[in-house]
Amino acid sequence: MQAIMLYFSGSGVQIFSLGMIFMLVTGPLSAVSGILRTFEPFRIAGSDGKPSYALLVPPMVVFVLCQAAVFGLGLYKCWTMGILPSGAADWLQFETRPEAPEWSNVRALIFG
Repeated sequence: MQAIMLYFSGSGVQIFSLGMIFMLVTGPLSAVSGILRTFEPFRIAGSDGKPSYALLVPPMVVFVLCQAAVFGLGLYKCWTMGILPSGAADWLQFETRPEAPEWSNVRALIFG
């Protein structure tokens, strides 16, 4: 569903597209951070009688992988819109110019 909504949001930098991207990037992060709360209703009592997450590890891994796919979809949309710094021109402000060679001494020796 998220992919369809991204497709229809367009590739221009508009408030609707940026809102969709914000949801795609922050949603998986909050979902993964609250994974124990998400799987709380599915805890099953172990052999000692206490509820355990041991049997829920494979579904939790699949859940995290699906959330990573949604996060990657959001980053891909940022890249296609051009708001993700991915080229050399995006980092020009951090580059420094080399020191210019001093030619006045060479010219003085050549031309006197």
